[in-house]
Amino acid sequence: MVFLVSCGGTKSYKIDGTIAVDGLKDGDTISLGYTKDGATYTPESYAVIKDGKFNFAGNTENCKFYFLVNHSTEEPLAIVFLESGNISADINNEKSVISGTASNDLFTELQEGFSAKVMQLQEKQMVLYLDTTLTEEQRESIV
Repeated sequence: MVFLVSCGGTKSYKIDGTIAVDGLKDGDTISLGYTKDGATYTPESYAVIKDGKFNFAGNTENCKFYFLVNHSTEEPLAIVFLESGNISADINNEKSVISGTASNDLFTELQEGFSAKVMQLQEKQMVLYLDTTLTEEQRESIV
């Protein structure tokens, strides 16, 4: 799968988010950052949760692959393509939806499509595993 994004020039971004995650409450801090070598997380900006909401704002010269992270545990909460525009983040225990810019919308669409395919495969596996009355021909038709 190829995923291409195109961004250019120094422009401003704004992230407005809501968060409802176990272990995070009003007054807690989340960070916005990146990994330098694929392993070392480097926070670049911080936001304090207030009334279940958070905000980040700044400038970016190009599109960057960033993470929203629980600052106290360093647990990743969401992937964000940091690019010019107004970005919306809705983070909860079930999933994180980042939208509002072209790259984030496309990434969310890809994630949702991938999740749907995984669910279809899991359903097929459950039928194959649980239904012991299926013939070999019926099993092959499910796969």
